[in-house]
Formats: sequence, C-alpha cells, structure tokens
Amino acid sequence: MSDPDPARWRRWALFVCGWALVQFTATALVLQFMRRHLNPWTSTLSRYLVGPGGDWLRAAYLVLALGLVLFGLFVEEDETRSRPWLPKAAYVLTGGGLATAGLVTPPARIRNLMGEILFRLHLLGAGVAFLALTAVAVSSSWTGGGPFARSRMRPFARGLSGSAATLVVVYAIVSPRGGGTYEKALIILLVLWMTLRWTVAVRDRLANHE
Repeated sequence: MSDPDPARWRRWALFVCGWALVQFTATALVLQFMRRHLNPWTSTLSRYLVGPGGDWLRAAYLVLALGLVLFGLFVEEDETRSRPWLPKAAYVLTGGGLATAGLVTPPARIRNLMGEILFRLHLLGAGVAFLALTAVAVSSSWTGGGPFARSRMRPFARGLSGSAATLVVVYAIVSPRGGGTYEKALIILLVLWMTLRWTVAVRDRLANHE
C-alpha cells in the first residue's frame, strides 16, 4: 500500500540527500590525503576510482546520485516556472550521469578499444552530471520565482552558480591543461551550491511544520 503522506517522502529525500552530500565530500577529501602519489591539484577525481579507496569513492558517487534523484523527484518544486518538470528532470539527469561515472571506471591506461569505450562512457556520464546540475543551479538561483526568491542565501547561490557556469564555458572553449584543477573547482562550487539548496529546502519544510 502506498504512503499517502507526501511530506514523509520529502523528509526521507532530504535526509538521504543531506547524508549523500556529507559522505561524498568526506570521502573525496580523505582520498586526497590517502593517495599521495596523485597530485591533489591536477589529478581528476576519476583517477581516485582506480586503486586504494576506489570502491569507497564509487559508493559515494552512487549514494550522491540517489540523493540528487530523490531530491529532484520529491523536494524540488517551483510552480512559477512554465515547465516545472525541467528542474526535476535535471536532477534525475545529474543522478544518472553520476551513477554512470561511478560505475564505469576508466582504466588507468587505455590499451584497447574496450578501454577507450569505458573512458568515453565515463566522460559522458560526468559531463551530463556537470551540465545538468550547473543548469539547474543557474536556473534556480537567477530566475525571479526560484527557490531562493525569498532567501537571504540568494546572493551566495547566484555567485556559486554563476562561477560554476563560467568554469564550464571556459573549460569547453579553452580545454586547458591540468583539467583536474578545473574539475575539482567545479565540484566544490556545485557541492556548495547544492548544500545551500538543501538548507533552503530544510528551512522551508520546518517553516511549514513538515
């Protein structure tokens, strides 16, 4: 029998998403110190999927993917948009991209066609996740009726989402060396933005006594 109380689903979605953000951040930070043979400034996070601690990071990817999908389906709602399903779809795309990037581990060295396919699939998943979450961040932070419309956090949300969008554009046009630096900067900006979005959602639920 289905649960008739949507507030309960929202509470669970917020709990899972909040926990996912914490464990993803903690896992990524710990691995920066564990894997000292990798340059923490220039190595992409994908490099940490192979080797010691790789399974922990893969699990962190999957939990974060689940948290974002649940957030999009049960928490994200903005009836002022002409297409309110778009942000939900963006969160689901982000989760799908993250899950793909976590499950399809790129080989340390590409030696054959299968290795090339795995590498391209991993890049595709990561690219979809970055683009989808950046898009929903910009849309939610800058539109008049977005979730930050009545929040004091709106200037911070705009700054984080604008910086993330700028990084995406610069990387797409220039494709600079040391891509790990840009990737990690983008991850930090998006995780911080998502943390703000989660905080606003929690405050809204508390204000509504849910």
